Amino acid sequence: MSKSIPDDLLHTLYDLAKRSQLKVEQTELQLRYFQEDVENWFDQSMARASGVYKRNAKFVSFVLGFIIALAANADTFHVVDRLAKDQALRESVNRTVDAIVEREKGELTSEVQNKIKAESDKLALPIGWGKDQLIVQQSKAVLFLGIDWRRIAGWLISGLAISMGAGFWFDLLGKFIDIKNVGRKTPDSSDSNTSTIQK
Repeated sequence: MSKSIPDDLLHTLYDLAKRSQLKVEQTELQLRYFQEDVENWFDQSMARASGVYKRNAKFVSFVLGFIIALAANADTFHVVDRLAKDQALRESVNRTVDAIVEREKGELTSEVQNKIKAESDKLALPIGWGKDQLIVQQSKAVLFLGIDWRRIAGWLISGLAISMGAGFWFDLLGKFIDIKNVGRKTPDSSDSNTSTIQK
């Protein structure tokens, strides 16, 4: 029985099939490379966009913080100077901070709220545009070309501090209070049980 397809034609068809298979594999490889390139481009674009967003957000929060510091006349140098020299003010601020930290740890009862409000009202914080504040600030002015650079620097530092956010400062205050209370020993249930047994 003779072959229906000649050998030459079979070899030719086989070669064509091989070439087609190679082309398909190359096309799949090219598609895979293209997909990887698109994924890498997207990841890099998102990383750049995220970086730009973070920078812009920091800048905007700093500008807002500076505006708040300017509106409240919150000059860091003046505040630090007053707190360093006025012991009564320091103690009052310390009590208020302790009360706020305790409030955040425990339940916020109306009694605690009233105490905190009373303490806050007593505080004569060295901020604001009051006449007395301005006189003290102007007496310590560092003028150059008629501009009080000390106060501007104080507003900038306050703006930076405000832009850090309340969460950052509350955590920092909490750590400070914890460090301050390291030496104190709180009675726990095991101490009370041993004291009863010893009696």
